[in-house]
Amino acid sequence: MKQTRVIFIYEGSTRDVLAVFPDSKKGNWFDCFAFIGGHSVCSVDYLTMSEVAKVGDILPVYNFLTSQGYNLKRLTKKVF
Repeated sequence: MKQTRVIFIYEGSTRDVLAVFPDSKKGNWFDCFAFIGGHSVCSVDYLTMSEVAKVGDILPVYNFLTSQGYNLKRLTKKVF
């Protein structure tokens, strides 16, 4: 099964976790996922100001996505 690369970041100054799919860039936009809002897009500008989320904070989003069939490969550094 193919792995989907993902970077988990904090949204703005909150501790809410956003899953960003770096291989799905369309122009200046990346596909992403958050519990509030579900699948969406986020801009490169927004992401460059973000902080990579800590492992303990990503587990709810990670577990949800894997329960939906994603085979995730977590990246630990921003690639955008």
